Amino acid sequence: MNSLSYDLRAVIETHVRKASPQQVLAIAAALYDQAPDDSGAGAAPSTAANSRFTVQGDMVYDAQTNLTWTRKLVSAETSNHADAMKAAAAVRLGGFTDWRAPTIQERLSIVDYERSEPAIDTSVFESPSSGWEWTSTPYKPSPGDAWLVGFNNGHSGAAHRDGYDGFVRAVRPGQFLVTLG
Repeated sequence: MNSLSYDLRAVIETHVRKASPQQVLAIAAALYDQAPDDSGAGAAPSTAANSRFTVQGDMVYDAQTNLTWTRKLVSAETSNHADAMKAAAAVRLGGFTDWRAPTIQERLSIVDYERSEPAIDTSVFESPSSGWEWTSTPYKPSPGDAWLVGFNNGHSGAAHRDGYDGFVRAVRPGQFLVTLG
């Protein structure tokens, strides 16, 4: 690498260290020029019209909560709570291994109450129009139960962990980092 490249890299690194998460994404998007691939790691990010969500492949960064979500459900099949928690924790996407099932508060944060069937922004997330999504939050009055969020209108409820099957979407803290080519 020549001297100009080192200088340019130093300037970019200085700006990135001082930037907010949204500014980092803007810098990366401006610098990044690579065709998308199926893994989600090499896809150029796109920001939804409301600028809250940034999509890169199969990952979605939420600037409002500083969480990164899977665009798709972990599995097309429903499962009991324990299996859903294991499946979310087993996600390996974008080079990250810290995926997990969301808490009830986290999952409710992406409900779009101006939509129904499903009550989520379908330009950002893939979702069936009906069914329930497990969360990691136990239901205090009944320890054998856990909270779920409904797809059709975004309402929440509790169900027995072993007596009900639901979907799960994985989440991780922080944003994804765009790899500069």
